[in-house]
Amino acid sequence: MEDHTHPLPHPMLDSSQILAYLKHISFPGSDSPEFSLGDIPPPSYELLCQLMWCHLGTVPFENLVLHYGDGIVRLDVGALWDKIVGRQLKDIDRVVGGGFGGYCMEVNLLFLALLRGCGFHNAWSTGGKVSNTVITSGADRSGTFSGWNHIAILVTVQSKTYLVDVGFGVNVPTQPLLLVPEVVTPGCAPQAYRLVQRTPRSYQNRNLKNWVLQIKNQYGDGEGAPGAGDWLDAYMFNPEVEFGEEDYEVMSYVVSRKEGTIFTEMVLCVKAILDMKETMGEDGVLGKTVVGVKGRLIMAENTVKERIGGEVKVLATFQNENDRVEALEKYFGIKLNDKEKASINERRTKITKNKVDPYRKF
Repeated sequence: MEDHTHPLPHPMLDSSQILAYLKHISFPGSDSPEFSLGDIPPPSYELLCQLMWCHLGTVPFENLVLHYGDGIVRLDVGALWDKIVGRQLKDIDRVVGGGFGGYCMEVNLLFLALLRGCGFHNAWSTGGKVSNTVITSGADRSGTFSGWNHIAILVTVQSKTYLVDVGFGVNVPTQPLLLVPEVVTPGCAPQAYRLVQRTPRSYQNRNLKNWVLQIKNQYGDGEGAPGAGDWLDAYMFNPEVEFGEEDYEVMSYVVSRKEGTIFTEMVLCVKAILDMKETMGEDGVLGKTVVGVKGRLIMAENTVKERIGGEVKVLATFQNENDRVEALEKYFGIKLNDKEKASINERRTKITKNKVDPYRKF
């Protein structure tokens, strides 16, 4: 795999932004006033997992700016930090572990900047094409893919390369995936993941191969991951082609404006439920350590659901906009201001009495 530690300019966070980001996602030790960049462990697979879990448990996958905002998705790292981290710091009544996130290009670009700031210098991103199987919630099994509409992160650490993704909604992998074909990695039950290499059906040059992330859903529960038992395509990518912010600007422009997609037609918010283990610290104080992801909170249109293992529990159902706004704060720690709340009045995704959810299978 090519070395991506070249000196070309990459969007970076300064030291104060990195430390604030780590504190926001409750990275171990980051709440201490004495915590510094020197306290971050050297790059390793274990550190990569810890950063990924802390991020997933704090920063939601959401598209609120398209419905409760000005509709403009800003992808420069400074603007992303302000939205996801900085806004929380300014809120004296903030909910710890809550706050805004973004969709794939937002959260993955900011997370990539964090990784590089934490010493993962051989980290880069590439574009992805989401499968029509995922887009149609399993109805389309043709093996075809959409246009460029996703971002994936690649990280080489300790001589191994991993796929890292914190922005794939209900189907996001819950740990880094080793870039080796056919290796099965357990995910948030009931899901499992693997990577395969193959030539997409649409390619005229049959000698070209891409990597494809596949998902197996053990039980099939209707929450956006298609049927039980089958390995189904999630998205394809090529780790040998590096994408930059200018590429994602073009992709995001289409994704955020195209009618009939899940992002423009549905208010969506997804956040991981972390698996915590009690541990004894060096000071003899009993604490908790993140050891993985055990479930997800899912807001899709008019409901909030909790999914842990094969069990799905409905936590809230919305009859009006006030219900949804209250649920965003209660379950995700997202507090909308008055201007943001009013923005939904201009959008067709506003909850109305006779509204029919066109994506109810999601």
